[in-house]
Amino acid sequence: MENINRCKDLNIIDDVRYTSLQKQISTRKIRTREPVDDVIPVSEPKVWKQATEMIIKADVKTARDLLLDFDLPAAIVEEICNLKQGFFGKDTAEPKLKLINGGLS
Repeated sequence: MENINRCKDLNIIDDVRYTSLQKQISTRKIRTREPVDDVIPVSEPKVWKQATEMIIKADVKTARDLLLDFDLPAAIVEEICNLKQGFFGKDTAEPKLKLINGGLS
């Protein structure tokens, strides 16, 4: 679908052909799902996982420091980087704010 929009933007197809293709997409109910979405498996991210593991293994950063650099919850980083659940350990709770000097004045 994006290819059709791109072709129209580049004047490869005219408005009549664009409309015709959009109607075909709607008729075939491809608008929400591509034809081969259920055939081609989705690949798992590899580079993020390898990079994360290499940084920690080479003692460039600790797992905790790396997690703080991401500035995201551990579960999200683990999912994005395709790491096992609990990779960053159990003591990776979200940072908590605390008031210093009795709060606001």
